[in-house]
Amino acid sequence: MATPKFRGLAKAMALLEHNLEDGAGKLMEKIESVGSRGETALADGHTKVDGIAGRVAEVEDFVAAIEGSNGAPDQPSITPLETNRWR
Repeated sequence: MATPKFRGLAKAMALLEHNLEDGAGKLMEKIESVGSRGETALADGHTKVDGIAGRVAEVEDFVAAIEGSNGAPDQPSITPLETNRWR
């Protein structure tokens, strides 16, 4: 025969298990929601980088066109006071 304390303990353990199951379900929902948001954020990041890559390609094409037309000297004459922040 179970004593009142053991019956109370069994009830408390069952309640704890129920509450943990409920909490685990809520945590799973949160994880899935964050995962979905993360996938969207990563896709947006790829789109942004792809756009920047396109602009970089335009600059590369521009530089190649200048170099191909002899529009830029092979070795620019830069005095010590001049700086080129792009090099």
